[in-house]
Amino acid sequence: MSVDQSGMAGELARLAALGEWDAAAELGRRHFGIEREAPTLFPRIASLLLDEQMIDAAEAYLRQGCSRWPDDVWLPWHHAKLADRYRGFEIAAARWREIMTRRPESP
Repeated sequence: MSVDQSGMAGELARLAALGEWDAAAELGRRHFGIEREAPTLFPRIASLLLDEQMIDAAEAYLRQGCSRWPDDVWLPWHHAKLADRYRGFEIAAARWREIMTRRPESP
């Protein structure tokens, strides 16, 4: 990962720790060249953070994304996938169960 992406990940993690979600969204939008804030933004930020092994910050972005866009199917999916990889079976299983309960029509 380049120094610029490393620095960006650090700044995004710092903003998450402070709960500065609007500033984080604006920084992420500029970094990724996204015209307006959309549900795809926070998974992209989380992916950048995961590349830098900033798992807690990545998870915070996915949780925040789920809060901002409660009707989006893919944000909880990304959140559950993160748990598959980094949080262990019980946490991952709980997240998948939640998706199945709230969205039984989703594959």
